[in-house]
Amino acid sequence: MLEFDSPDLDALRAEIQPDEKGFDAGERGVPAADAPEDPAERQICRKIVALGESARSRLQHYLEELEGRRGQLRGASPSQDLNRALRDAEVEVRQIARTEGPALREARFSADRRKHELQEFKQQHRLRRAAQYPDFRRKFLQWGLVAVLFVIESLTNASFLAVGQELGLLGAYTLAFGVSALNLLPAFLLFGPVSRGLAQGEPGPKTLAILSTISYLVFAGGLNLGVAHFREVSGALVDDAGAAVVERMREAPFALQDAESWLLFGIGLLFSLVAFFDGRKMDDAYPGYGAVDRQQREAASQYADEVRRVTDDLNEVRQRALDDFRRLVHDSKSQPNEERTLARQRRTAEKNYAAYLDQLDAVARALVAEYRDANHQARTDGETPVAHRSAPDAGLSVLRAAVSGEDEEAGPPGNDEAGRLDEEYRQATDRVDRAHQAALSELLGESSAVPSPDAGAPAAAAPALPAPDETLKLPGG
Repeated sequence: MLEFDSPDLDALRAEIQPDEKGFDAGERGVPAADAPEDPAERQICRKIVALGESARSRLQHYLEELEGRRGQLRGASPSQDLNRALRDAEVEVRQIARTEGPALREARFSADRRKHELQEFKQQHRLRRAAQYPDFRRKFLQWGLVAVLFVIESLTNASFLAVGQELGLLGAYTLAFGVSALNLLPAFLLFGPVSRGLAQGEPGPKTLAILSTISYLVFAGGLNLGVAHFREVSGALVDDAGAAVVERMREAPFALQDAESWLLFGIGLLFSLVAFFDGRKMDDAYPGYGAVDRQQREAASQYADEVRRVTDDLNEVRQRALDDFRRLVHDSKSQPNEERTLARQRRTAEKNYAAYLDQLDAVARALVAEYRDANHQARTDGETPVAHRSAPDAGLSVLRAAVSGEDEEAGPPGNDEAGRLDEEYRQATDRVDRAHQAALSELLGESSAVPSPDAGAPAAAAPALPAPDETLKLPGG
């Protein structure tokens, strides 16, 4: 809002000094008695006129700003703006469909192929159940169990084998760690996974699994028996402990003389069996079933991620277009109110300017009156000059021409115009929705189906689209 500060009479009086000017001019007989004008009065009024001209410059600049804003309002075309926003949205939707289509189709093809491979695998091997294998958390726990068994067995072996070790405790721990590694790692990493072939119906893999399991039992039993014999032989301080162990294993493998040796054998065999079954359960019991199922899940998950990403991009374009439509129609309907506000601001600014000119005129009259009084008192001829016989004129009448008077006000929008805007908004939202649905159908297929990562689960539908507003709801409308 444009406002003008009231002129400071005291400050102007101190600057112009009308009393001194009038007294000095009166002593000199200026102006002459028959002079029609007084140069000193014109000098006083020029200062007041300068203030008025500055105010007029501010007013004209303010009115130009208001007129520019009103021109922008009147120059806006809601129909053109709606069509422009609609075209931009449709172009962006087509661009997404064109650029994202190849990657999405490739992911979809991969998911379908992996699903077909899984179905063929199940039919070929007569599997009617879902694959069962541990997730990452379960696998972490199984690895942790093997690690705990390794530590416990190593400490146990070290305590049992420390007797008779020439290197003492260090040698016992070194030997214990080696024995634990041989006892647990092959069972967990080799024999356990190979034993899954026992579930196969084909003779070749099943025979291999049987032989592998028998070999493991022989290996685990022999290793732990040998460790138990080694404890007894090393405790007896035999010179060649290794040869003595081999001799005892050949002649009487189960002739352990110490209960602690049997305990060492039992602990080792038990831990080895736990590692064996832990390794067996690291994947599905049927060989290859878990790998095929994981490939299918991964491909389906990748396709689902691609679908979500593309759908989110399309939804974002659609929502942004709808927001632009609402904003454009709202601005168009609020245009008359804004024009009326601009007209009120113009009238208020012009009234403030006219009031300021009145104040300047009053100040000019007061200063000129002081000048004339001092001039009359100082004159020696006792005459009243012709220039002082009429009321002083500050010359502000020309500045009042800057006030143009009343401005026209925009009327409220008619029902026909408001209805037309609502209809254009509805048509624009319908077209955006059709473009959105067409892009989804092109990218995802007519069913817009997203493959589920779970084998055998029904496909999940594409994200539902919110229905467009049938009528525009304006604030306060």
